[in-house]
Amino acid sequence: MAGFVTRKLTAFFNLGPGDVRNLSFLYFATFIMRAAAFAGVAVMQDVMHSLDPLWRGVLFAVYPLAEIATVGYLGALCDRIGRKRILVFAHLVTAAAVFLFILSIGVDPGVRPYLVAVFFAMFGIGAAAKVASTLAMINDHSNRANRAQLMAFFDLVTFGGLVAGFGAAFLALHAFGVSDAVVLAVGGLGVTVSVIMVQFLVQETPFTPELQRGTLELLRTVLRNKDIQRLLPVYIPVVALYGYVLTFTPIARVCDGRSWAWGSRASVGSRFSSRSPRAPAIRISPSWSPDGPSSSSSPPVPGRSRPRPSPIWATSSSTP
Repeated sequence: MAGFVTRKLTAFFNLGPGDVRNLSFLYFATFIMRAAAFAGVAVMQDVMHSLDPLWRGVLFAVYPLAEIATVGYLGALCDRIGRKRILVFAHLVTAAAVFLFILSIGVDPGVRPYLVAVFFAMFGIGAAAKVASTLAMINDHSNRANRAQLMAFFDLVTFGGLVAGFGAAFLALHAFGVSDAVVLAVGGLGVTVSVIMVQFLVQETPFTPELQRGTLELLRTVLRNKDIQRLLPVYIPVVALYGYVLTFTPIARVCDGRSWAWGSRASVGSRFSSRSPRAPAIRISPSWSPDGPSSSSSPPVPGRSRPRPSPIWATSSSTP
């Protein structure tokens, strides 16, 4: 059965001998690593709910800034010393960030934002190393006929990891009352598995070492490329929307005839009630309910119009 699948994939993607095995392990390790990293992001959102929104945004900006600042250097390093060393480094840094975050959960709240900034920087550096090394290895396995397919599949497993990791962690934290440490421990075990995979199962790809070039020189070379210039107006808004979703997930609201609120466990949302360890306590926003404002227990007055539901983007004002 495995041989049949390998032959079909080899023919479909126009791959050479050994390419399917190496790429399969590489893609699977990528999915696990991304899922673990974004599970960590979900936990970081949860522990930072009490911060001012401005500083919360500043902290979340550390991740992409760290990735932007290091991806050029790490990419150049891939071309000098090889792809696999940088790939293993990417997974190790991510694993370290996840496990260190577990140890920091109980620290003083005044110190925690600084530690979170460090962990976000580690996630960003790990993401930069991951992108540089993995895309280089995919390029080494590809040709003009299948390069776009293989690159697209990398995006598929990357965002699949986002959906699986961030989504599962968010539900575990807010719907099932799982503790931050447990979610991070599961993510840490997952990324540890990915470290073992890239170390022992993913093979180095043949490459020709290039002369050392500075990051700014590489950046100028990339930005002069006409194809990249055409892609930037599309790519930048897509990435911005992706960050927008991550930023506003904790205060998202669904309005389907009722105004439901969810968010951090310290504010409102679907969470486990202290009265019943099994049943989630879903609180309806006080701004509107099917029978009128929830702040009043009096019956609706005949002839008076029912209040409109709050808009979907409004933030709930209820407290636990």
